[in-house]
Amino acid sequence: MFSSMKENERILVIDQSLAKLLELIKKKKVKISISLTGNTIEIIKRIRPKIFDQLKKMIKSGNIELIGSGYSQIIQPLVPNDVNEMNTKLGIEAYRKYFQKIPKTACCNEGVYSFSGAKILEKYKYKNLLIEWNNFYQNNKKFNKSNFFYPSKLPGSRMNLIWYDTILFQALQRLVKNEIDEKTYFKIVKSFNQKGFLCLYASDGEIF
Repeated sequence: MFSSMKENERILVIDQSLAKLLELIKKKKVKISISLTGNTIEIIKRIRPKIFDQLKKMIKSGNIELIGSGYSQIIQPLVPNDVNEMNTKLGIEAYRKYFQKIPKTACCNEGVYSFSGAKILEKYKYKNLLIEWNNFYQNNKKFNKSNFFYPSKLPGSRMNLIWYDTILFQALQRLVKNEIDEKTYFKIVKSFNQKGFLCLYASDGEIF
């Protein structure tokens, strides 16, 4: 459901992005996390059932961790609370129906955090929320920078906030598109000097 993508381009994106990502996971024996909306799952199942079956198998085996995103990729603060709640509920129903699994982690759609939206995710038993660090920190300078490398909690919330950095994931995009070389990319990665965990990429897969 990439906003600038035509409907007739969906098969190409599934074949060139998702299928190759699944192939990479299988070949290199790595584990990654993928965020999928319920609507996206239904589209993949309808137009590329074999790839859907591979995806389902890898989620079941644990090679892929499923990240929740609702039924549609809605920016939470822009819609009423009851719409957010219904979107979350329908998303979980889709995950249970197609993968017999309920994710423990949700992503913050478009990186936009909403406290009320987080409370809805808590209500539906999500434990963790993947969220963009840069804008959050810009507006919360008293927040300790070292928190970036570890799950954090905000007052009044039980959810773990798991951070990603916009500059870091954009660097990976630029590496893949040959706009920077590997030496430059790893220099950027090392500049974070992480002591905990580091999320290398948390953006759209279909742009590749």
